[in-house]
Amino acid sequence: HIISVKELKNYVIKNYAFFGTETIGVFKQETITLLIGTCLGLRDVAIYDLANKILNIPKTVTAKINGAIFPKFMDNPNRNSIQKIFLFEIIIGSILTIITIMGGYWLVLLLGGKALIDAYPILIILSVAIFNSLFVGAVGNFVFIPVGKITRHPNLADIGRIEGKSRNTASPVVCPHIPTP
Repeated sequence: HIISVKELKNYVIKNYAFFGTETIGVFKQETITLLIGTCLGLRDVAIYDLANKILNIPKTVTAKINGAIFPKFMDNPNRNSIQKIFLFEIIIGSILTIITIMGGYWLVLLLGGKALIDAYPILIILSVAIFNSLFVGAVGNFVFIPVGKITRHPNLADIGRIEGKSRNTASPVVCPHIPTP
C-alpha cells in the first residue's frame, strides 16, 4: 500500500519535529562538506570526512538506544522514568565520548594514516554530537510523544516492536496493514 500525497503531507505537518530534525541534519551535513571542499580543498574534505565517519560509529549506537527504550517507556510514562533515562544517557554519552577521544587517535592513524592525522582534533570537537543525538532523541521520544505534541511513525526497525506489546501511539506508514495498538 502506497500512501497518497495528501496522507504524506498530513504526516509531515503532524510530525514536523521529526521531519524537520532529519531534514536539517542532512542539509547541515551535506552543506558542511560542500563548504569545506569549496573554501579549503579536497584534503580538508578528506580530513573532515574521516573524523565524521569515525564519529558515526558511536552515533549509530546512540541512535538506537532511544528507539529500544521507547516501547517499554510507553507502558508507564512518568517523570521519574524520564529522569532515569536522561541520567542513563548522560552516562552512556560520557563513556562513548571518552572512548571516542581515547581511541580516536589510533583509529585515525589506522584508517587515514599520518597524512590525515589532522582528523583527530576535528573528531574531538565533533564528539559533542554523541550527546546531541542522545538528547534530541530523548526529548522527542520521552517528552514530546507522551504529551501528544507529536506522534511516532514506525520505520522498518520499529515494525517488530508494534505487535501490541506497548501502548505505542504509532500510525502505520511503512506497513499500513499493521493495526495501531
